[in-house]
Amino acid sequence: MPIAVSAQDEFLEPSPEPSLTSSPEPVELATSPAGTWTVVGFDAWGEGLGEPRSAGELTITLLDDGQLEGETGCGRFNGGWSTEDDELFLGVAPTGNLGCGEKKAAEAIGLSTALAAIVSWRPAGGGIELSDEAGNLRVILAPITAGEPEGTWDVQRYRRPNGQLTEPLPDSPMSVALTLAGAVEGSTGCRLLLGEYRYDGAGITLGPLEAEGKPCEGPERKAERQLLAALGEVVYWEQSGDAMSLRDGFDEPLVELTRTVETPIAVEAEE
Repeated sequence: MPIAVSAQDEFLEPSPEPSLTSSPEPVELATSPAGTWTVVGFDAWGEGLGEPRSAGELTITLLDDGQLEGETGCGRFNGGWSTEDDELFLGVAPTGNLGCGEKKAAEAIGLSTALAAIVSWRPAGGGIELSDEAGNLRVILAPITAGEPEGTWDVQRYRRPNGQLTEPLPDSPMSVALTLAGAVEGSTGCRLLLGEYRYDGAGITLGPLEAEGKPCEGPERKAERQLLAALGEVVYWEQSGDAMSLRDGFDEPLVELTRTVETPIAVEAEE
């Protein structure tokens, strides 16, 4: 059922003209809103569309039996949905909390508010757009596409022993590279990360893992220990675009990553 909330400020960066990433190839239009989607834009309070704080973090699945489920940076939600032609009605209720900050909590509340206002849907590109009774676009959804875990990833957040997700230390970026040969490489923020991994479909295990180099000290040592512990518990992986989530046996996030963007090398023109 819809959740009554009061307005929250500063949880979205305004985006006046959000759009789904398009492909030069013709895309197949959705014939039903059923499926698993990632939220790429939403308008919580009827004040304009904005993008999620973290790419790929907000998801919603509309199941064939009329049930729905999804995730935000603050936990899971579920509910129900019904449709007839282009009409669509959603009922959303939160079911858990991972312990998040004020802005993440505001974002989760804002998404549930936007979803509660939906009365219609239409296909758009490879995804769907959801509108309210006045015809205002309130949510833009893109399909979650299957990918491969191979590649180099920057760690955005990892789970601490208390269950909360935290960001790497400002001056100690963390990374995880998964090679085609099954090797794990990267950085714990102060030392080299080395090991191996195996995956089969949505299942993945990392380890044994080790950190190589001079032992870390102070906060970096604690952060390294927590990252290694989180990676050691990984059972599943899920990818949406350039975002990947490594998850535990209860399908809760352990490590959230984004694909590393390589910085082009500037070359001075010859005179």
